[in-house]
Amino acid sequence: MNLFKAKFVNITTEKGKSIAATRYHLLPISKGCKEFGSVDHPTYIYFTDVLPGMCIYTIDGIERVVRVTIEEKFGTYTFVAAHGDGQVVVNGIVASSFGMSYSLVNNYYNIHRFLYIMTSVFATSSTFVNANLKFGDVVLTGMQFLKSIWWFFYH
Repeated sequence: MNLFKAKFVNITTEKGKSIAATRYHLLPISKGCKEFGSVDHPTYIYFTDVLPGMCIYTIDGIERVVRVTIEEKFGTYTFVAAHGDGQVVVNGIVASSFGMSYSLVNNYYNIHRFLYIMTSVFATSSTFVNANLKFGDVVLTGMQFLKSIWWFFYH
């Protein structure tokens, strides 16, 4: 169970597709409301900066955002996309698996991708999975500690 509470931005499109992510996750938008591959290349913005009327990429093409809400809830998770570009599709919406520190995090995940390729035979063993979960717990605890230090000095 995830014990970290965070603010999530919920986005709904004109065709009813929806996605929720933490405020500083990245989302590709189309400034000119044009399809992928057109002259208008995707621009990545934070979820917190998405506004109604903006155009986002979906599996069905471009759709306008009609509603943006913010709620606080549990469920801050991360995953490693097999491809380094971090593109994912969630509920039919194209998104990024990255947040604000894209290059640092991507380089960190490149280590995981490499280890997975090298150890894919073992990657599903319970020992490997448990070791990875313990490592993740240590990283999250360290991040929470750094966050409290930052909060102490800057608030």
